[in-house]
Amino acid sequence: MSDRTQALVVAVLTTLLAVTGVAGSSALSGPVLWEFSETHGVHLEDAVIVPAWLICLLCCWSQWRRGDRRDR
Repeated sequence: MSDRTQALVVAVLTTLLAVTGVAGSSALSGPVLWEFSETHGVHLEDAVIVPAWLICLLCCWSQWRRGDRRDR
């Protein structure tokens, strides 16, 4: 599997997991840090998931670029 295909697959799977983690609600989500309404807000868990997702996407971008250099 090429570097670019791997990067794309990891980016898509990580994004799906991040959306599930942020959209889901559980007792483990932690306290609400910023409340939008009675039923929506930013939980402590969201403040961990979003930066981790961004770091993963940066790694995928690096892998994508590395695949471009190998093609030359």
